[in-house]
Amino acid sequence: RVTGSPREAHYLLSAVAPTHEEARRLALLARRDTAGYVVAGDIPHATWTLEITDDGKARIAELGFEVEAQLLPRRHYRALVELFRTAGRMESEPIPEPEPLVGLHPPAVEIRLLGPVEVRGLRPLEEGRLALAAEMLVYLATHPGGVHPVVLGGVLWPRGVQDLVRDATIARVAEWLGPDHLLTDEAGRLRLGPEVRTDWMLFRELVRRARGDAMARPVLLEKALGLVRGPLLAGRPPGRYAWLAAEDLEYDVAAGVADAAHQLCELRLAQDRPDAAVAAVRQALLLAADDEGLWRDLLRATHATQDGVRLRAVVEGLTRRAASHPYGGALAPETEALIEELLPTWRIHVVRESSA
Repeated sequence: RVTGSPREAHYLLSAVAPTHEEARRLALLARRDTAGYVVAGDIPHATWTLEITDDGKARIAELGFEVEAQLLPRRHYRALVELFRTAGRMESEPIPEPEPLVGLHPPAVEIRLLGPVEVRGLRPLEEGRLALAAEMLVYLATHPGGVHPVVLGGVLWPRGVQDLVRDATIARVAEWLGPDHLLTDEAGRLRLGPEVRTDWMLFRELVRRARGDAMARPVLLEKALGLVRGPLLAGRPPGRYAWLAAEDLEYDVAAGVADAAHQLCELRLAQDRPDAAVAAVRQALLLAADDEGLWRDLLRATHATQDGVRLRAVVEGLTRRAASHPYGGALAPETEALIEELLPTWRIHVVRESSA
């Protein structure tokens, strides 16, 4: 596999000349994707023909050049053949599962956003003060560049607050966090210390590592999705977190979770593990339930299990959800087309149910 351009090129090396039918099928494949074939023997209609002459020259007439052929010494040739034979053996030692969290030590304080709001690693705070303190930590954690106390006051008390109350609240949270966890820079901005981390920060780090490690990618994505417990900041008190309406946080989190689930779903389907693909998508739907792309992934993964009952249950759940949506009950055209492809009888069932 060769990369370096917007598309990937695939090359097939064969020491056996293809039959006429095989050559026809390879030519069709080459039209649909970036592919090349290097085949021993005289192949009609070949784009290039590489000829090795008796005097050790390599000539490609179509390109008009001739070079010295590089031949492998016999011992290297034998070693290469043995390498391919070894690669074809099925018996082997199992590869240990890579450790995906190397270097990610547990934080002193963890703020959990991917579900109900939780603050871990601190002593209990009296109930009447916990909601405001947690919101302050969430805001600071999602604004790592720092926030001035005046701005923070406007965020947490959008209807206004006395400076005395604001400063007392910040001091109380600083005492609750403990030393070195709430810092003030030279401009007076507040920010959380390095030992305070959110589950969203960990999620993004795991996904980042997954992009650079193909072997560990499924494990890393699974670890990331395992952090999802429900909708973002679920169960937050009414009237709090009004600042979310002016932020990109909700969109970014939903998009990030959906994208990770889609990647893991594709990987598990390629491994012929449809149940694991279903589990990945369902985990993401805990947070991004309105992402119809995730529902299409769930349809495909469930169809791959070859369980018709499960597939129909997913279709019925999706159509019921769409019908109960306050802004309309139509599915996206792509979703309807996919359902018709995977479950052709679904419309008949819906009509019968409506008539009943």
